[in-house]
Amino acid sequence: MSGVANVPASSGPERRRGGRGQDVPQAVAAEECLIALLLVAAPTVVARLGDRAPSVADYYDPRAQRVAKSIYALVEDGTAVSSVAVEQHLADEGQIDVFRASGGILRYCLEVQARAPLGGAELEEGAGHIHEWARAVTDTARRRRALEATDSLRSALQRGDAEREELARKQLAEVAPAPTPKALPRPAWPTPAERALQLGLGGVRMVTPFPSLNTACRGGVRTGTVVVIGGAPGAGKTTSVVQMGLEWARNRVHVAILAADEDADGLLIRVGQMLGLARENLEEGVAESREALASWIVGMPLMLVDADEQDASVDDVSTELALRAAGKPSVLVVDSIQTVRCKGAPETEGPRARVDAVMATLKRAAKSQHHLVIATCELARGAYRSAVAAERIDDLAAFKESGGVEYGASLALVMRSVPGTQALIDVSIAKNRLGEKLDFRLALDKRRASLVEVQKLDDEDVQANVEAMDAMKKRVLVVITKSIEALPSKTAVWHRCKGNKQRCLKAIFELEQSGEIHFSDRGFRIGSLPREPVPEPGGDSPKPVTAVTHPQKGGNRWNRGDLGQKTGAPEASVPEPINDDVEPETK
Repeated sequence: MSGVANVPASSGPERRRGGRGQDVPQAVAAEECLIALLLVAAPTVVARLGDRAPSVADYYDPRAQRVAKSIYALVEDGTAVSSVAVEQHLADEGQIDVFRASGGILRYCLEVQARAPLGGAELEEGAGHIHEWARAVTDTARRRRALEATDSLRSALQRGDAEREELARKQLAEVAPAPTPKALPRPAWPTPAERALQLGLGGVRMVTPFPSLNTACRGGVRTGTVVVIGGAPGAGKTTSVVQMGLEWARNRVHVAILAADEDADGLLIRVGQMLGLARENLEEGVAESREALASWIVGMPLMLVDADEQDASVDDVSTELALRAAGKPSVLVVDSIQTVRCKGAPETEGPRARVDAVMATLKRAAKSQHHLVIATCELARGAYRSAVAAERIDDLAAFKESGGVEYGASLALVMRSVPGTQALIDVSIAKNRLGEKLDFRLALDKRRASLVEVQKLDDEDVQANVEAMDAMKKRVLVVITKSIEALPSKTAVWHRCKGNKQRCLKAIFELEQSGEIHFSDRGFRIGSLPREPVPEPGGDSPKPVTAVTHPQKGGNRWNRGDLGQKTGAPEASVPEPINDDVEPETK
């Protein structure tokens, strides 16, 4: 269709005179083209325009306003749109007066369709200009309202009407054209080839005081990574990070320690102990000790920031550390993730969201400012409640509020005190993107507040498992002995014993193999499975197996010959009842 983009001529005037001789902006021809398209394919036009469709008030011709309002209502109700349907709807609404001068609604609709050449194949070509015509209608409506608001403002200023002036200014601000958004710069993402040329150039390996950790990280922990050290209270988390930070600061590496869990004075006392000063003298404020500590650390590139006193966040300390390091290797120590603050942390959304925000901040500090970030983290109680490793939760899931920790850390360590000792700490590597996972043991020097790696004996773990299995076997025997009702399955026995399920099932299996318990048609019983004795030739018939009545409730139980229990034995010979609701003690 040639000339569809140039809207056809209208029978009415294209521009009308406004106040003070001004021309009123209008686009009657574009309005008629839209009305014609709406009469032919209203659902398609409305769907294509969406929220860009002109409102009823945007049409200048009052007849177009009535028809457009009627068509929008019919489309919303799901009624088929036609000239007859529009006429009927407007008649019901009592809005046909404006069409009397033009010969009625049907005549107006037919004339509009005749002036808009949209017949046959030209309909699709005309539909391609829907947005152009809609934009012409809305733009002229905006200019028309701006002109009316300007006239109203001029009149209000001449009359000194402050209320009308304020209203006119609001109307003028509403119809002012929206500023054209500036084109955003395209992101300058590096290509894979450019990344390949930068591999290995962004980090420096930092050697730790612990040889096994250096081996696991192939020579040391690299800057630009996040290390999380978790542990129960008193497991040595803070001691380890302060010791590593002091070691690096003594080797002229810029180190910042953000103390949010323990205050800065407490960490400074630890530093003094590591340098050979007595803790008692530092706590009492002995002048010689204070002066000696100050003289030793005055030249170190060490920052010690108290989060409570100085209201410092991770972002503040990280930025200051980057400025002081000026491109040289730097280490950011955070104690701890659960107590530190960061900018933009959602304080009201709970601890998990707050920990996720802190981990995101630590990752940005490592990535953008190239710090080696080392942070301590609390553990969930299920990670250290039992001394038996099989009864604890997995190390990677042990970090408290661990949603962001286990995914955000490049290296995750878990520290646990060795049961029965006061100075031994076992360290396991739960996650290591930098190398292999190695377990090692540390010994705490309380006087120097420092840790040193020692040899870990494997037979200690074996002995602990053996003792735990023996304890579980004894508990299974007691439960079966004192059970009033038969226990029909291994799971039923475990529910009474509690503790680790796999260990309980294995204990039941071994007790069955050794003949200490057996499974009859009613459930588990003490002793081996009784068999009918074979009578000797010519001898008397064998006596049946003797049964005992349970002292608390009627019922028969097989004799326990292995435990020395006989028929009619006094009740005191039976072990004391157990409380199945109490958690069994673990060794």
